[in-house]
Amino acid sequence: MDDNLLDSYGLFSKAIHWITAFIILALLAVGLYMGSLESSPQKILIYNLHKSFGLLVLALVFVRVVWHLIHKKPKSLPTHKKWEVWLSHSIHGFLYILLFALPISGWVMSSAGDYNVKLFFVNMPDIVSKNEGLYETAEEVHEILAWVIIALVGLHVLGALKHYFVDKDKTLERMTWARISIVPAILLFGFVALIYGFIAFQSLSEELEIEHEHKDHSAFEQNDQNYAQEDLNNMNLEVFGVTKWNIDKKKSAITFKATQYGQKFEGNFDFRGQIFFDPEILDKSKAIIDIDMKSIKTGSIDRDNQARSKDWFDVATYPKAIFETDGFIKVDVEGNYLAKGRLTLRGVTLPVDLPFNLKIKERQGGKISAVMKSEIELSRLSFGIGQGQWSDEGAIGDKVAVDLFVVASNN
Repeated sequence: MDDNLLDSYGLFSKAIHWITAFIILALLAVGLYMGSLESSPQKILIYNLHKSFGLLVLALVFVRVVWHLIHKKPKSLPTHKKWEVWLSHSIHGFLYILLFALPISGWVMSSAGDYNVKLFFVNMPDIVSKNEGLYETAEEVHEILAWVIIALVGLHVLGALKHYFVDKDKTLERMTWARISIVPAILLFGFVALIYGFIAFQSLSEELEIEHEHKDHSAFEQNDQNYAQEDLNNMNLEVFGVTKWNIDKKKSAITFKATQYGQKFEGNFDFRGQIFFDPEILDKSKAIIDIDMKSIKTGSIDRDNQARSKDWFDVATYPKAIFETDGFIKVDVEGNYLAKGRLTLRGVTLPVDLPFNLKIKERQGGKISAVMKSEIELSRLSFGIGQGQWSDEGAIGDKVAVDLFVVASNN
């Protein structure tokens, strides 16, 4: 016998409908709540759960669509007006489309932002490669789709209540049970009302914070301008008798790899420097690398802002990191060297040995170019990066792999 009976939906259809409905409403409420949270390991955990239940909704909607394709749905009641039938079918159709599109847009957003996606304890593959522009677009699409679903769910609930209280027909009973048909509807209505109430409260709070945030942003910009001018005045290293190398900023890069809940993510910084180096005059060779900490890019604006915050790099106080060499050692004849120096990061200075490989080639016209590659592992906690609750390695790993790639020429 067909699970969907002639005048009512079957047990499986009812169960999957209400399970999906309450998960969706919970996701919408949590999604709005997440935006108001301060950056913390708990926020990351909530985001991960949000993704897991979002993927669960995607699976449930797929099952539901397949189920309805092979099982007949009850026909509309004779009391249903044509416009009601059309509106109901339209809302249902849009909801199905959105319930596919919303989780997928979130998946795209996470993949493009280099965030891990899990279905609870199972790692899911990235469906797109890291792309900051795509991340921002997907984030906007995800937010818009959420608002549209909130509106459609509201209409859906109002329609169900109209049929129960005004028309007094059996529309609601067909997706519930006769004796308790109003209970899930009231719960659903209450949940929707809470969501709309939270939206109004959050909008008011955001308006009150705009002026304060604008003042903070202006102060940060002024501080950044002061740092830039001071840095230009202080970057004046000179070493006589040793070849000076000019860094090609477009081809050079400082990148890093870190882990968040065991999943790797990557980022990079802008930098500049002065290099005086000669393989035959290592005792006089010297280099200084200036890293712009506020320039961090990881593929996610939210994560970048978190990294700039006081608990992490605190760029308002420590806008740059400096690596300065104390000496060079030739390791072998294959172009491998060791730069012994000091790294100052977030106000902490520690000795750092930087192994690197150097290839020097002469080009046409007497121009000489060099390519330098280096890989090193640093401890973020040794530099005080990740204060308070972020000092726990369970959320963000302590070890950070840093790659330095420099292309330079002698003129």
